[in-house]
Amino acid sequence: MKHACQQRGSLAVEVVLVVPVLMMMVMFIVFVGRVQSASMTVRHAADVGARSGSIAQHGDAPRRAYVRAAEELSRAHHVCESSQVRTEIQSINGEVMVVATTECVVRVGGLSFLGVSGPTVRSTSIEVIDFFRSTQ
Repeated sequence: MKHACQQRGSLAVEVVLVVPVLMMMVMFIVFVGRVQSASMTVRHAADVGARSGSIAQHGDAPRRAYVRAAEELSRAHHVCESSQVRTEIQSINGEVMVVATTECVVRVGGLSFLGVSGPTVRSTSIEVIDFFRSTQ
């Protein structure tokens, strides 16, 4: 009986020590999921923008790429706090290409107690301009 009295309350102490660690692990997993989701969204927006610019009329390619990439990122307002799109035309060895770069600051609302700020994820996509399709 004396041994049972010495163990009294040990479960409460163990729970108090283990539950915060488990909660931190769960919140870290949620944070990694948000970063991964933002990364996929940014990559997709850059791909869509570059592809759209590659089939546009040559002079309209950067604007068209910008508009399509910005549309894709605007759909990700639940993932990104802020986003930015840059497009340009590059020529390498006679090949004319559309370059779309997108970036997003990941929204970390509710996870601030982890001590992390929203990381910025970036993606760049390059597509060769399809002169046959862009002239039709």
